[in-house]
Amino acid sequence: MSNVAGVISFKAKPGQGEEVARLIANALPHVEQEPGTLTWLVLRSDAIRIWCSLSIYSRTRQAETLI
Repeated sequence: MSNVAGVISFKAKPGQGEEVARLIANALPHVEQEPGTLTWLVLRSDAIRIWCSLSIYSRTRQAETLI
């Protein structure tokens, strides 16, 4: 079995960090139900307003349909 990972990074607008956190938290139940998603991590740095999302999928085909 091969695993595939996708990484997305983005910068929140000033003052929008909590709104981004709320949107990501609301997405978690959907991500948990995606077939083939092994791991989903979201990292946040308030100092530079950077967010990074890492998704690890069990197969390439599942990753391609979600990304």
